[in-house]
Amino acid sequence: MSYSEFEKRSRIRVADGIKSQTTVHRMNWWAKRWLEALQQVGLGSRLTRGRTYARSGQVLSINVASGQVQSDVQGSRPTPYRVTLRLKVNPPEVWDRLLARLEGDIGIVARMMAGDLPDSLEPLFAEEGAALFPASNDLATACSCPDWENPCKHSAAVCYLIAEELHRDPFVLLQLRGMDRQGILHRIAPAAGAGAAAETEAATDPEEPLPCDAQAFWAAKPIPPGLLAASPLPKGLVCAAHGLGPFPLWRGQETPADFTDRMCADAAVTAQAIWSGEAGADE
Repeated sequence: MSYSEFEKRSRIRVADGIKSQTTVHRMNWWAKRWLEALQQVGLGSRLTRGRTYARSGQVLSINVASGQVQSDVQGSRPTPYRVTLRLKVNPPEVWDRLLARLEGDIGIVARMMAGDLPDSLEPLFAEEGAALFPASNDLATACSCPDWENPCKHSAAVCYLIAEELHRDPFVLLQLRGMDRQGILHRIAPAAGAGAAAETEAATDPEEPLPCDAQAFWAAKPIPPGLLAASPLPKGLVCAAHGLGPFPLWRGQETPADFTDRMCADAAVTAQAIWSGEAGADE
């Protein structure tokens, strides 16, 4: 079969694929910048076709790791195509310089810990000779489909969905460059990490040894005096039905609000009686 014949075949529809859910104009700046960078490296027309694939749910999976993305995309053949995107990771010494600079900027650290990517990060990377967004010399795409063009529409669909991943989690971009969220926050916010660990340790009570006697193990502790004492019911119980407005299909003699007020009041009295031991739960 020639490629032109293959191209004319309709793709196999997928019911539970990953669908694009965010339009470009609603994306944050780094997701838009990702798409802009892809257009600059020559994915312009292909990105448009890839967006169609992404919106129809043809992408079955996306797995992000350091420096690469692997994905399965359903095309017009029964077996999904395997797509691989690779970005050059920044060397460890470059990351050391970058994180050393981030350590001295509390504002950037706070925004990153809140899930934001400051726009000052891109020029900071450039000053250290580090790559942040894709460029023509550090992005490689591969797909198992027979399309002779690279990147193909399947690779472009994955690239488009990565923009949505970045929109939700900016640390995905940094992971593609070789440093994940945990590694970055551990380096630029060690005090916060140490403080959280100290709070967790302080909040942990020492374990009390279990009794060896089965009867003692299952026995209930004495109830503190006054625990079951009657407590006054709050005055003016108001049910949420007051905010719902009139019920068009209501057939009761009382209004819905009056009916639910009475039911709530009766339930409160019964619950108090059960709690104090004056009535059983089955009454």
